[in-house]
Amino acid sequence: MANQLLADGSFHVLLGARSSEKGQAAVAELQSRNLPGTVELLHLDVADEHSVIAAAKLVEEKHGR
Repeated sequence: MANQLLADGSFHVLLGARSSEKGQAAVAELQSRNLPGTVELLHLDVADEHSVIAAAKLVEEKHGR
């Protein structure tokens, strides 16, 4: 899904991942494709309420929504 959104070129993708290491690897792999969109890692564990709240707060602070 992230690849398709990045290929469109008009999207900034927030890639959620529980593992920072695996998330960084996924971001690096997507960036290596030189797609026109942008991607950033968002640490997120949907099974952890505190993680979800922290991610939502970070997104609102950085992106305004």
